[in-house]
Amino acid sequence: MARRTQQSCQDLTERTRIGSRLKYQRQKAGLSLRKVAALTEMSASTLCRLEAGIYLLSVNRLLTLARVLGCDPADVLGEPSHALQTNGVPHA
Repeated sequence: MARRTQQSCQDLTERTRIGSRLKYQRQKAGLSLRKVAALTEMSASTLCRLEAGIYLLSVNRLLTLARVLGCDPADVLGEPSHALQTNGVPHA
């Protein structure tokens, strides 16, 4: 049980970090929650929960948000771009 609790805390911490980076990229792009919501067809409350780390960011949402925010998905994940490559071939 302690192992599961530790993993849950680590997952929450990582979701919070990703959410913070998502918020930073949104603010850097000069976009409000409402504007991003309109551009992504997500609700502002969903975006707020993603930024707070309450909701888990799916791959589809990550790609959509990165496109709208004009950033690389790695900027939201906190991983260098080369970490998203396999055998020298970048992932699309």
